[in-house]
Amino acid sequence: MKEGWEKYSLIDICNVTTGKHDANHAEMNGKYRFYTCSSQYVYCNTKRYEGECIILPGNGINVGESYYYNGEFDAYQRTYVIDKIDKRIIPMYLFYHLQNNWKSEGVAKQYGSATNYIKIGNFKDYIVKMPQSLSEQQSIVDYLDSAFAKIDAMKTNAENALNEAKALFQASLKEMLEPKEGWEEKKLGEVGTFIRGGNFSKKDFVEGGFPCIHYGQIHTKLGVATYKHLSCVPASMVKKDRCASRGDLVIAVTSEDDEGSCKCTAWMADYDAYVGGHAAILKHSLNPIFVSYYFKAARFQKAKLEYTHGFKVVEISPKDIAKIPIAYPSPSKQQSIVDTLDSLKSKVDRLQANYEKISQECDALKQAILRQVFE
Repeated sequence: MKEGWEKYSLIDICNVTTGKHDANHAEMNGKYRFYTCSSQYVYCNTKRYEGECIILPGNGINVGESYYYNGEFDAYQRTYVIDKIDKRIIPMYLFYHLQNNWKSEGVAKQYGSATNYIKIGNFKDYIVKMPQSLSEQQSIVDYLDSAFAKIDAMKTNAENALNEAKALFQASLKEMLEPKEGWEEKKLGEVGTFIRGGNFSKKDFVEGGFPCIHYGQIHTKLGVATYKHLSCVPASMVKKDRCASRGDLVIAVTSEDDEGSCKCTAWMADYDAYVGGHAAILKHSLNPIFVSYYFKAARFQKAKLEYTHGFKVVEISPKDIAKIPIAYPSPSKQQSIVDTLDSLKSKVDRLQANYEKISQECDALKQAILRQVFE
């Protein structure tokens, strides 16, 4: 501990309580912030807390995080709130102290199996180290505010560049795939044949078996085009008529929401892949990557909503996808559109990787600065 600093138990210098409401207390157009255990607050129409407070999730994946707010708000029943902070400590100093130590020391002991959670004892055991002088505390806060603002600016610049590239890609996708003079238009069922996938789950994955595509991979790992499989199943369970060949479109027909419905990938490998349940195969003669991009275009996304159904699980049948129109130009123009969109998407991908790298570096830099100040 640094010279001239003192130790205090957290509960001796502030009040620690939990909210009183369940998640249903949230109101979309509420007047006050409503903090749950999520990283994002929502709104409600009641207020229990006001002034400078620190909010800490009490269960789930965000245990260990801390958020500062100066205002009127309410909280979920498993969310802890630090308020009525002693005048001996500046609230923002305490917040920065928690940013440095809460995740490593405050919640080192957690409870529960299915869902992790913390107890009031975590707060009783937490020790705050601080200078006695408020001016020294304020100097620390000012230094961290300034340093973090510069770091956040770096992250914001990278995020802005990424968002601009995404906006350009979406605008180009919309403009380039809008039907134009000379384009042909047919139902998807008229340009190809739909086949439902077979029947396997992730537990069937093996090493060195027959290449396969699981619908979950379409949602989380596969892009506009796929050139290599990620998993295999035993060859004995493969149904050849449920396999995707080069150029086929593989479509997820089950999703968590409308947005994820019909997410797809063009299978571009030179070998077949067994397609699982909750997915469909479109065998066609158009440019496969053009069709994959078309499924992302606003025109298709709007048209599919006529056929999606379900609440927690959204479904769409291949027979209904077959009813959706597709407009397309000559093969050479299809390839030209693909080349342009590929180039724009490549820029988005590079900026996405850069943003993620800078985000990690910024977070690490903040933690290094916090350690320098408090340890």
